[in-house]
Amino acid sequence: MAFGQVTAKVVHTLINIVFCVIAIVLIMVGAWLFSYYYDYDRVASDSSTLIPACVISASGIFLLLVGILGFVVTFKETKWLTLVFLVALSLLFVALVVGSVLAYIYRKDIDAAVDKELRNALEAYVTDDFVRKEIDMMQTKLECCGVDNYTDWLNTTWYDNQTYPNVTYPASCCENRNCTYEQPDSNLHKDGCYWKVKNQFIDHLTVVGCVAIVCAAVLLFGMICAAVLMTRRSQDVGYNVLVEPDGLRV
Repeated sequence: MAFGQVTAKVVHTLINIVFCVIAIVLIMVGAWLFSYYYDYDRVASDSSTLIPACVISASGIFLLLVGILGFVVTFKETKWLTLVFLVALSLLFVALVVGSVLAYIYRKDIDAAVDKELRNALEAYVTDDFVRKEIDMMQTKLECCGVDNYTDWLNTTWYDNQTYPNVTYPASCCENRNCTYEQPDSNLHKDGCYWKVKNQFIDHLTVVGCVAIVCAAVLLFGMICAAVLMTRRSQDVGYNVLVEPDGLRV
């Protein structure tokens, strides 16, 4: 076996290990993103906000399968398996490049999606217990109030049903849920939730784009190694020992 082929196999094995490690990390990150979006299910119900979790999870699962196939290819060294592996890498490479581009494109769609879903959630605060718990959790956790600020609550059904006119926002808008409803309310969260939720979604899309670029670079290197193995395999042509009638070998 040629030295170049041995080196390519060793590097290919290391690349497969890296593939599997990255795949596990991607699956874990995808699961974390889905759990995060579960906490903001009403806000993240728009499809554009779920793209990061979907792209990362799907890429992780497919990359894990490709990594396992890579180990089989490395030790079996069959040409058709190597070709399948190379095609799979190429498809995943294209998917990751497209995913990184989509992550950048969908950044601007987050604005309208978050604003729309937040305002819908505020309106459903009275009628939907799940939404109420989610909004209260969000305002407490992110230390925010309303969409742009606390005055957004004045245009909701929740405020229309209030007995006391000075109660202009829910208790979750205040530090430790202790609202004084005085002007100014020292415990009130001054910032709206729109920017904080939007920035978190934007950060996630940025992470998806960066991860996609890094993984695409690793995949490109793996494709080169697979191509080297295929080329070396095709060049390994054996020879037969011919014996002439007089006993001489050719």
